[in-house]
Amino acid sequence: MRPVSLGRALRLGACTTLAAGLVTVGLTAAPALAETESDQLWIDAPSEQTLPLGTDGGAPQSRTIDVGIYHDNGHFTVTDGKVTVDASGLAGVGEVTWPDNCAPNGTTAACSVPDVPVIGSDYSRQIHLGIRAADGAQAGAQGRITFPNTTNNTAVLAVN
Repeated sequence: MRPVSLGRALRLGACTTLAAGLVTVGLTAAPALAETESDQLWIDAPSEQTLPLGTDGGAPQSRTIDVGIYHDNGHFTVTDGKVTVDASGLAGVGEVTWPDNCAPNGTTAACSVPDVPVIGSDYSRQIHLGIRAADGAQAGAQGRITFPNTTNNTAVLAVN
């Protein structure tokens, strides 16, 4: 049996302590990484729709425009989503029928989405706006529905 020197025992102890310290640092670093994880909300709306005029003097047909909100990180739960829809850009072009999950105030409405889904294969849009050409709208007229406080989220509606 070979005797263990005191120097070797101290080096071994120091390495063990250093290794234990690295494991501890590694364990505490994981939550720090989780704090930097992000999520982003997105509005999902068609970019263009065409509204038919009435035929043979009849009333214009209604269409449904579906709008949704989603987020992109499944590690987060997003509740009480709100989407502001501004239909003032449809004046003289189209008329909106607001669904039950929207609270209209003139040409603007705050639409509620209680549980905002993560984008994925089972995602579907949650706000179903009824739209039809306005009485007296002319073929080729265009209007817009916008979503204030967002960028690049405008639905363009044309009458034909």
